[in-house]
Amino acid sequence: MIKRIKGIWKKRKIWIIAAVIIIALIIIGGSKKGGDTNETYTAAVRTVTEQVEVAGKVQSNDFAELGFEVGGKISSVLVDIGDEVSRGETLVRLDTGALQADLADAKASVSIREAELNNTGTSLTKVTQKQDALVSSAYKNLLSSGLVAEPNSSNYTQAAPILTGRYSGSEGYYKISVKRKGSANEYSLSIFGLEAALDVKVEKTSPTPVGDNGLFIDFQDDLAEYSGTTWYVYIPNIKSSVYANNYNAYEQALRERALAIDAAEADLRGDALSSIDQAQLAQAKAAVARIQAQIEQRVIRAPFSGVISGIDAEVGEIVSAGSTVLAVVSNGDFEIELEVPEIDVSKIEVGNVVDIKLDAFGSIETWAGEIVAISQAETYVDGVPVYQTNVRFAESDERIRSGLSATVMIMTETRDNVLAVPSEYIDRDEDGRFVNIVINEDEAERRDVIIGLRGSDGYIEIIEGLSEGDVVTKTE
Repeated sequence: MIKRIKGIWKKRKIWIIAAVIIIALIIIGGSKKGGDTNETYTAAVRTVTEQVEVAGKVQSNDFAELGFEVGGKISSVLVDIGDEVSRGETLVRLDTGALQADLADAKASVSIREAELNNTGTSLTKVTQKQDALVSSAYKNLLSSGLVAEPNSSNYTQAAPILTGRYSGSEGYYKISVKRKGSANEYSLSIFGLEAALDVKVEKTSPTPVGDNGLFIDFQDDLAEYSGTTWYVYIPNIKSSVYANNYNAYEQALRERALAIDAAEADLRGDALSSIDQAQLAQAKAAVARIQAQIEQRVIRAPFSGVISGIDAEVGEIVSAGSTVLAVVSNGDFEIELEVPEIDVSKIEVGNVVDIKLDAFGSIETWAGEIVAISQAETYVDGVPVYQTNVRFAESDERIRSGLSATVMIMTETRDNVLAVPSEYIDRDEDGRFVNIVINEDEAERRDVIIGLRGSDGYIEIIEGLSEGDVVTKTE
């Protein structure tokens, strides 16, 4: 009986195994059939945008660890950690009691020498003031004459903006970028270079000031024509036809100043005694300057506006020359330092506008910025060559802090109203790139295509070989 039961169970076991195998084959067959089903996409016109995305860290433009040039005893500490300070503000002092007494004696000597020369010194002062004014006028004329706005690209077709005014700043250059403000028909200028970065609204009825040194810019065509353009103004304009004459006039003014002052000094007394008195006065003033310099060596001042981030000093403590006493970090201007891989560095350039996301504020909020520097030399990170790139925020924000993690999206190229399909629908072989066009429900044919811009969102521009509305397919 037992043997019979075992035989029956053995036969049933064989049938069960056979049934499982048959079911498995049906499932596999169904899967293969489903895999033969083609996925399709209808070619459409869209915007294709290429961007480079790089992670980085927010850092202050300025950071300094400060110490004294000479050793001594600390007499006062005028700040605490976290205090905001202004450029030039006194932070820490060493004892200068003996030097202050020496300074008072030196100033008294200067007063005596000046009194001896006071009878004729007024004439020399007037001559000097007059000659300084003439030299200043000639120099301003040299810097202000013949200024032009040079285009950033030779492909610009817009008429160059006109520059007017009398410039009173230093030599250098302005970089001026024109951008639309929002959706309104208003424009602003982003100005860099000779002055701190500015964002200036373009005047519609009068020339727009460029910084605070007396220069103005006026656009000849409709402002919309200038949107997105960048112009450079070099001061002085050594290419100008009037530069040589103005430079010669400035040099002549300097020579005439020297001659006029020499003559006025010679007339102070008209004899050798004048030269001796002048030398004694100069010697007394030099003594004052020397003692003042020694006192200044015993004072630490803020090199820029910022926040005190560290202090290692107490009143009465003896410190040595060069030892760090405190640290200050800028609290207004921040940059993001990026390490751009070599595969992407050719796609970016200084002046590229970027979008910035800070991890601390989530993925919704975005800040605008601009690339301000790209290193010419590579460095290696984990064996990969990268190029240090600095991005500056377009506007200050009190929430931004040094050390925040950031993601920067650099828009390198955008093409509007172009035909595009997802990259997975484009194949490639030894004959080139192609797509499979759906002819009917069961048939597709190869179509060679020429591609253009590869979008960061996975879409690729089709330049030739495909029309809007064509249905393309891919096979697993």
